[in-house]
Amino acid sequence: MPKLTRLWPLVALLLLQACSSLPPENYAPKLGQMGKDVMWLPTRDELVTQLLTAAQVSPEDEVVDLGAGDGKIPIAAARQFGARAWGIEYNKDLAALAQRNGREWQTVCASCMATSSRKTFLKPVWSPCTCWKS
Repeated sequence: MPKLTRLWPLVALLLLQACSSLPPENYAPKLGQMGKDVMWLPTRDELVTQLLTAAQVSPEDEVVDLGAGDGKIPIAAARQFGARAWGIEYNKDLAALAQRNGREWQTVCASCMATSSRKTFLKPVWSPCTCWKS
């Protein structure tokens, strides 16, 4: 237990830093902007639906989207197919945008660190979180 007590200030500092570095509400990624390893390009809504349909996604499934970007795939998996969806995004600005997009589409969204609830989505510090239809 003493080790955990010593780690608490570090955890609190990391949480504070993550919360203070969120992008502005009007953040929009630029078409073709370079990320860590790849460039961001939006996926058309029709293509997302076709991909999830071809994969035969159902409410019994879990969908994992690595490099989730704006969150379209996990949001659609949750909203349209009832699946539990995981979005993992390295870019904190895109992760925050995905959270906002989830709220706009009335999909349950919150920060993983901020809650122990299962009703979470993407958070802007590179961790997997989940999303499903509200």
